[in-house]
Order: sequence, then structure tokens, then C-alpha cells
Amino acid sequence: MDPSDKPESLSKHLQEFDRRNAEIADWRRIQPRAVPGLNSMEDYKTRVAVGRGLAHNYLADQGCMNPKPEMMLEAHRRMFAVATTDAGQFRKPGQLAMYGGIQGAEPQRVGIELSRLHSEMFELTSQSRTPEDCCAAIAFYHARMIGVHPFQDGNGRVGRMIMESQANTMGMKFDMSQISRDKPSYIKALNRAMETNDIAPLTTIVAAATGTKLEHKGELFAASRIKSRPMISLDDIRPLNEEREMVKTGMPLPLPSVLSRQMEQGPSL
Repeated sequence: MDPSDKPESLSKHLQEFDRRNAEIADWRRIQPRAVPGLNSMEDYKTRVAVGRGLAHNYLADQGCMNPKPEMMLEAHRRMFAVATTDAGQFRKPGQLAMYGGIQGAEPQRVGIELSRLHSEMFELTSQSRTPEDCCAAIAFYHARMIGVHPFQDGNGRVGRMIMESQANTMGMKFDMSQISRDKPSYIKALNRAMETNDIAPLTTIVAAATGTKLEHKGELFAASRIKSRPMISLDDIRPLNEEREMVKTGMPLPLPSVLSRQMEQGPSL
């Protein structure tokens, strides 16, 4: 029997076939936005790897637990400037985004959603007292940012780099390989946060990456809504202070507040 006919060999061939097809699809998605001289996916990966180092150093220099939207833009610009023409730009009208079947904020609302996130995160961090509280705040910020999906591409890479920077700012080392080794669990945790407001699974992942021991069990709900609020019309864009007043209307937007815990028996987080 030819070794190439063995089931394990066929499986490897199929995996390689899927990998190459995925890479071709990625390149077709990136190519329209590629900077002049960028001619392949391999070149793209090499350039972004260099940009990742520049973005990492920028965020480290900022030393900020609660990055403002302009800092997020600058991190994105530094990471992708050598690769794509839309580096450092939020999505434009008409550029919708989907994540796990959930639609990100409409482009016209990206700015206000990120302003809300900054305000909400400020309150969370001002009330954080323990490393566990910090892990929950980092998880909340990450889920909200990914839910907004401000960029056409690179949201996850920038978001994870911000997580690492936030943890370092709080004096905690962040082991990114914890996420890389189990990407499906990370994606599942993000989806749960956006669908139910429960950030316990994502907090667990942040805690594992920082070596933080969690004492609580059960669900961990963020009082501020994680999923972006849909825009009904172009008139449905209001300053942050007006959005806070909308808690009195039929479409409440919860004021930022501390995380609420629903304790239950079960294995430790």
C-alpha cells in the first residue's frame, strides 16, 4: 500500500488543501486594499509581523488601561501601514462587519460606541480592587471592542494586543499563547459575551493568560451592554451624554456600572 493512501496521510493532504484555500481567500480579501508593491500573502504576513512590533511598542509606551479611540486607531495604523491602504481608519459608511453571526456597529456609530466603551471602562477600572477585577475589566473591554468591530480588518489582532498592554499596565504578564493554543474556546467566550453579556468565560481566559487565580464561580454579567446598539436611521446618532439619557426611553442603554455576579455551585472558574 502506498503510504500516501493511509488515512492519516489523506487527512494531512486535506488539511493542507484547506489551508491553501483559506490563504487564497484571505489574499483575495486583502488584495484590493494592499499597498503598492505588496504582491502575496507571504509578504503581507511578513510586513504585518513588523508592524505588530511597532504597535506593541506604541501601546507599551502609552501604558494605558483604558485606550481612547485615537490610540486604537494609532495602534492599527502602526500594525498595518506597511501592508494595507486603510491602516488607521475606522470602517466607512457601507462597510458593514459581522462577527460570529453578530453585526458590528454601523460605521456611522463606531465613534460613539467607542466613546461609550471608554466611559464604561473608566468606571470599571476606577472600581477595580483586585487582579480578578482587572481581568474582568479587560475581558469586558475586549468583548465590547470586538463587538463594535471598528476596523474592516485586524480587529482581533489589535484587540488582543490591547489586552496584553492592559495586563502589563496593571503589572501582570500576559501569555498570548494561552489564546493561540485554544482559539475555539476564545471565540466561543467572545460569542457568549456578545450574546448574553456573560463575560465569565472570557475573564477565565484572561486570568489564565495572566496567571491570575479566580475565586468566584458561576456567571459574571457586565451591566453595560456589550453588543453594539443598532442604528435605526442616520438620525439615530447622538452624543454620549444624550445616549445616557436614553435609559428613560423604550430602548435603554444601561449606565456604566460595576459588574454583577450571579453565584452558583459548580467547578471553579
